[in-house]
Amino acid sequence: MTLAPQLLLADPDQHLSRTLMRVLGENGYAVALLDSADAVIQQMEERRGVDLVLADVSLPGGGLELVKRIKASTELRLVPVILLTTDPPEELAEQALDAGAADLITKPFRVRELLARVRLHMRVGRELSQARADALARVELVEILREITTSLRPEEIFRVLVRRVAEGLQISRCSIVLAEPGDAIGTLVAAFELPDLHDQRVELRRYPALRRALETG
Repeated sequence: MTLAPQLLLADPDQHLSRTLMRVLGENGYAVALLDSADAVIQQMEERRGVDLVLADVSLPGGGLELVKRIKASTELRLVPVILLTTDPPEELAEQALDAGAADLITKPFRVRELLARVRLHMRVGRELSQARADALARVELVEILREITTSLRPEEIFRVLVRRVAEGLQISRCSIVLAEPGDAIGTLVAAFELPDLHDQRVELRRYPALRRALETG
């Protein structure tokens, strides 16, 4: 099941907030109403997975300050923030964009235009998050390869691999077993949970998961 995009809405105008929450909900968004910049930051840190923030410039704690706080956070900075304002846009646009806001929308606004901008910036934000995740994965792979290539002994390479896989997947048990399709016996060459264990014979018939892996490749 696909989760609804997560959106945080913070605007002192309660009537507008309730209206926007209803409209956004009808368009497939999961919306949380908040009443201050501090509440937005707290919600983002607790929930994670927030896709976009929609906040009024006059929000308690300051809409511009909220943007700066989000952009200063390594974990939150890729979440797009759209600011709303009743002031003439030329007075705030430069400040908002310099602070890191994705967009500035002047009230009153057309609902269709707001929805279009929300969709646009949410898509861009998700693409940036995916690009960041891909980059981190590549860095992790390079680190693993660098650590492996510092040791030429096969047993050390196997130990590095099981440790990095176990740490990356946050699991307590991880092993490498060498075997060929049709073998009855395999060789356990490294085990994360037992670092000193290696070159142990393993009866493959006792481990259906290993047999399936050999059979399916």
